[in-house]
Amino acid sequence: MEKPAFPGRKPGRPNPFTECATNLLLTAEEGFSAGACKDILLHYLGRLVQSDYLPEDRELICDTFFRLSLITGTEIRRELDQFQYSPLLRFLMRIFNFFWQTKRVFEVTSQPCSNCRQPLTVHILEKAPDIPESNWVVVSCNVCGAYNLFSFGPQINRYRLVSFKMIGGLKKSAYSASQAMKKIKELENSHKSPQPKQG
Repeated sequence: MEKPAFPGRKPGRPNPFTECATNLLLTAEEGFSAGACKDILLHYLGRLVQSDYLPEDRELICDTFFRLSLITGTEIRRELDQFQYSPLLRFLMRIFNFFWQTKRVFEVTSQPCSNCRQPLTVHILEKAPDIPESNWVVVSCNVCGAYNLFSFGPQINRYRLVSFKMIGGLKKSAYSASQAMKKIKELENSHKSPQPKQG
């Protein structure tokens, strides 16, 4: 049976990438968070059936979703690997990555946490010349939990977070560095639990 052509939708059915992009834009207009964007990306990725696609089509699909994840500041590489590769191949890749992990780091980027001064580190695994840096990345320190503004830099195609979690993103076209810092302070304060009343 012939595999469906990319993106593999039946005639008359909406293009899942168009729907996904539309929902991401609506979420961005409301002040998007990484969690909301990740839910949208995984929802539309989950609608695609792996066996319906040829390997080269799965690679193109995963590349599209990965670029969307970079734009929105979300982490979905594990889910993309599950869609792209068979269970056996994923198992072999995990073994390979275990033994060659230290050799695969292309570059290390780090900055001190604004609160505890511990290094916030990301391993750059791959670069590509056509990927701009369009967002400030809001991150949470693994040591003290403080929110920080992080800049990965341009041309980042694959990366590994080491000492922080990704919270969300702010468009550089809408926020200067100082405006973005003010915004994440507001975001951090809004997520703090209220102190219990005395008496």
